[in-house]
Amino acid sequence: MAALARALSYGFNAIPVVVTDTSLLEPVGGCLRAAGQAVVTLEEAKRATANRRFCSVAVTRGFPVEENEAREEASRMIAQFHPKAVIAVERAGMTPRGTYHNMLGQDFTQGRARIDYLVEEATKQRVPTIGVGDGGNEIGMGAIVEAVHKHVPHGEILCARLATDVLLPAGVSNWGCYAIQAALAILTGRPELLHSAAMERRLVEAAANAGLVDGNTGKCESTVDGMSLEVHMGIVDLMAAGAQRAFKTPH
Repeated sequence: MAALARALSYGFNAIPVVVTDTSLLEPVGGCLRAAGQAVVTLEEAKRATANRRFCSVAVTRGFPVEENEAREEASRMIAQFHPKAVIAVERAGMTPRGTYHNMLGQDFTQGRARIDYLVEEATKQRVPTIGVGDGGNEIGMGAIVEAVHKHVPHGEILCARLATDVLLPAGVSNWGCYAIQAALAILTGRPELLHSAAMERRLVEAAANAGLVDGNTGKCESTVDGMSLEVHMGIVDLMAAGAQRAFKTPH
C-alpha cells in the first residue's frame, strides 16, 4: 500500500488518501513515511501538490466501526475527496452474513472498520474501484465467489461479498501493488515508479518496527505472509527486471 501510494504521488501528482482502522493510523503513517511520504492534512497536501516539485505527501483517515456512521462517512468522503479511484488492498471484506473472517475462517468482526461501505459508495457514484487480495476474504473477491468457495480453504465461510470493477488476485497482496507499479512505469515510460528491493527492505522493517505483525505467523518481525524479507526482495527484483526489458523493447 505505501509503495503504491508513493508511485501515485511521485508519478501523477496525486494525493493518496489512505483509509484504515483508527487504531492503525499511527503504524500506517509510519509505513508511509518510510516510503518517503509526508503524512499531512488534506489542506496541506493540496498546497504541496500545487507545485509538483514538492509532491511527496499522503493523507490518512480513520473509518467508523458502527454501520450507520460508516455509511454516512462513506458519503462524506466521496463528496469531499472526489477520488479518481478507490483501491482496497488486503482489506478484509464483509461476508453476505455481515461478518469478517481471517484466512483461517476465524471471525474477527468486532472492532472492524466498515470500509466496505466506502467501496459501495464509490460504485454508486461511478468511481472506479480496484481490489487487491491474496486470501479470498478481501474486498473485491465477490467477483470470483465460486472460485474462492472451490479453491480456498474455508472459502464458503470467509469469502467477501463485494466485487470491485477490477480485481487483482496475487500470491501476496503486496506483490499485486508492485505489479500495478510496474504496469504504471511501463505505460508512462518512467522507471522511477518501479518498486525496488531497497525500498522493500525499508518498508517491511518499518512495518515491524511500528508494531504490525505478519498476518501468517502473528509475529512482529521482518517477514510477510510467513516468507522472509529476502524472498520478497527477490520478487521485487524479478518484476523490475521484467519491466526493464519492456522499456528496452521497441513499440
